[in-house]
Amino acid sequence: AARKMYEINLFAPINLSRKILPNMISRKSGVIINISSIFGEVGGSCEVDYSTAKSGIIGFTKALAKEVGPAGIRVNCVCPGIIDTDMNEDLTFEDIDSLCDEIPLGRMGTVEDVAKMADIDLGDISFWRSSLEIFKERVEEFLRLVEA
Repeated sequence: AARKMYEINLFAPINLSRKILPNMISRKSGVIINISSIFGEVGGSCEVDYSTAKSGIIGFTKALAKEVGPAGIRVNCVCPGIIDTDMNEDLTFEDIDSLCDEIPLGRMGTVEDVAKMADIDLGDISFWRSSLEIFKERVEEFLRLVEA
């Protein structure tokens, strides 16, 4: 199970980036957006492998941004907090409630919320951003704006 988790969360994004980079470099433009997790930044109890893989994506994003930035390629990483997905289906109501108590909006994020964050990184408005990790507080701030 751990090997598959590393394959999906760490090696797949790295290998995909390596496949698409030659074309981006020849065009001198492109955007790569990796999806990490707040656990990649702060770790997660009972989530050592997941936290390690997500931390690896953050490090990969930072290094790759420095490497390919001069070629006009932006590499960013979105680091959301807890998202309402099947991954969390085994959490009890009490666990979810406790986690949501720590979030100013009082709710888990959604897949759509993460997609909106990635969409901002794809747009021209973020032309200056490279290797910027969007932490839980920034995601929550964005969600407040979206919901307003």
